[in-house]
Amino acid sequence: MSSDAATEVGIGSSRDLIVWALTHTQSLDSSSKALVLSNTVRTVNAYSIPPRSQQKKGNIPLGQCLNNPKCSTFLNGQTDPYAPEVEGVLDSNDTRMQQVTYAAGKLWGALDTSLTVGGKNLAGIEWFIVSPSVSSGSVSASVLKQGYLGLTQTNLIYPAIGVTTSGKGVMAFTLVGTNNYPSAAYVSIDTNGTGAVHIAAAGLGPQDGFTEYKYYSPFGNGVTRPRWGDYGGAVPVGNTVWIASEYIGQTCTLAQYEAGFNPSQFGSCGGTRTAFANWYTRISHVAIG
Repeated sequence: MSSDAATEVGIGSSRDLIVWALTHTQSLDSSSKALVLSNTVRTVNAYSIPPRSQQKKGNIPLGQCLNNPKCSTFLNGQTDPYAPEVEGVLDSNDTRMQQVTYAAGKLWGALDTSLTVGGKNLAGIEWFIVSPSVSSGSVSASVLKQGYLGLTQTNLIYPAIGVTTSGKGVMAFTLVGTNNYPSAAYVSIDTNGTGAVHIAAAGLGPQDGFTEYKYYSPFGNGVTRPRWGDYGGAVPVGNTVWIASEYIGQTCTLAQYEAGFNPSQFGSCGGTRTAFANWYTRISHVAIG
């Protein structure tokens, strides 16, 4: 399954869900290859490119280091011409569907979208459960269930779904907002919908990586390009699902980051991060009831 709102193919919003099929794969064993790639488009609830995700205020020692001439020179060999640097936002992806799974005779997928929750524009999730079929080399599909997942004052980004053969699954994502550091979270999912949001690992601080700061602009003009993940993961094993999402598993002060300007310890905050990044990947094992 795929979407068509992202700037590569669309205008930023859409109601199209594209279901794809690759048929005649038996021809791969012959001398006459005859693969056929086909698709069908179903109309679903609207989705659009989400806003970037704000995060809770906290320690940003890399950002503070860039604002300190001595620290910045020790780290980069020069001061930061763009100082003062400030805590940044997280990339919320666009609307590309990063992971689709086939289980219990159905396709399960989710994408990032803009949602209005509590009167505010936030990053949320739209999910889909689709029944596909193929006949004479053509694919058809019906949307069995679809829905949105959002929380007030909170962004939910980079979803991934894993579903067991019984049709019970888990959707993993990063949860972040003005009251939450980037955290690994999940909900249950089946043909009845989604369950309550659970925190697998609460974030301990904000993202404090180089993509947040103007000094490290990839364009060389002080314009930042915040990054976050590009995808999560979810894989069923028996009656359980392994999930993986990015979160922030540490925090430290500028003094801890500087470590007395000891070259072997500088920027590591006691081995909990690197000088230029502090993101973690949380891997969790969820039993399906």
